[in-house]
Amino acid sequence: MDEILDNEPQSEQNNFKLRAIYIWLSVLVLGILFKLMHWPGNAILIILSTAGLQAYCFNWFLKNKNQFNSVVSILGLVWLLVLIWGIFFNGGHPYNIVGLAIYGIVFSLYFIVYYLIFKTKSK
Repeated sequence: MDEILDNEPQSEQNNFKLRAIYIWLSVLVLGILFKLMHWPGNAILIILSTAGLQAYCFNWFLKNKNQFNSVVSILGLVWLLVLIWGIFFNGGHPYNIVGLAIYGIVFSLYFIVYYLIFKTKSK
């Protein structure tokens, strides 16, 4: 009986680490805390953490479509729509075009890095 369990194929779902999610969420909570306290640096913390979290979850969404990745990816797309809405229709609130550019650059860099890491781990 033990031999059957030992030969069970490993799925890629086991490679999805919640540790990265916790790190990005802790940076996001820190950014929100900075925003509530009106301290400088809140905008960059929120932009970096949401872009990193979105890149990590969207990368896994493309490979393994499960409920958690779907929810986080949809929330990330809603956040992107909020950024775009704020630029074009809300006078730069919550962020202006520079914030969207930073978000796009950080998202692209993290997505490429995560893609390369996951691709090398799967080989």
